[in-house]
Amino acid sequence: IYGDVVRKIPFLASGDDFFVMNLCSQLRPQHSVKGEILMEKDDLASFVYFLLDGSIGITDDCLPALHFGQEQEMLADQFDGVKLFPGSFFGEESVIPFIESGEYDYKRALLSARYSINAVALTSSSLSYIRAKTMLNLLKHYPHIAKKLKTFAEKRRKRLVKLRSANGGGGV
Repeated sequence: IYGDVVRKIPFLASGDDFFVMNLCSQLRPQHSVKGEILMEKDDLASFVYFLLDGSIGITDDCLPALHFGQEQEMLADQFDGVKLFPGSFFGEESVIPFIESGEYDYKRALLSARYSINAVALTSSSLSYIRAKTMLNLLKHYPHIAKKLKTFAEKRRKRLVKLRSANGGGGV
């Protein structure tokens, strides 16, 4: 059901039909309302998310609603961080450390990987997600895809650092 979406995601596009079928069978749907916080910096990283529809904002700054207790009324055009659109993914921190080390140990992943960003739905959004341990188990059998994920994540980190520098050293 998610095959067309999976094929549009850069690091997954080179997966064979069997990989795509296995990944799609493990994806779970999620609908998020505008302002819903999907992940918070320093939380245990348990999922990788794929954005199907809508817009998600990621930032390493604190989210206003977390500090002021006010209702989250963030509009996509007012958001100061990085905006993600359909075909994007986030939450790869749940698997990257274990790809880098070559240890596809999902038990350790569940206890040690942490998110380094906050993610919030800027609009009503449709997503799918996969558990980190399931993704690691798949990537263990597809090292070329794991390598592409690692490369893509490194490029994204560099873009975030560059954006942070352009914003005067603050968060993204």
